[in-house]
Amino acid sequence: MTVDRDLPYAAEHGRYGLLDLALPDDPGGAPVVILYHGGGLQALRKERMTHVAEFVARCGYVAVNTNYTREG
Repeated sequence: MTVDRDLPYAAEHGRYGLLDLALPDDPGGAPVVILYHGGGLQALRKERMTHVAEFVARCGYVAVNTNYTREG
């Protein structure tokens, strides 16, 4: 498993526009699971879901673990 952290997907939102990508050892053709942390769209960060993303990748899936903002 490998994890690439803090990849920008919406750079204009700073740290809220970053994601982590957790890949299984053989990611070719693996299904993708997109993780959104809780917090009612107001609080928390992707780091709260790191353990889940890593578990998903160890199970053979690609995990996309995102930060987000409520702003446009």
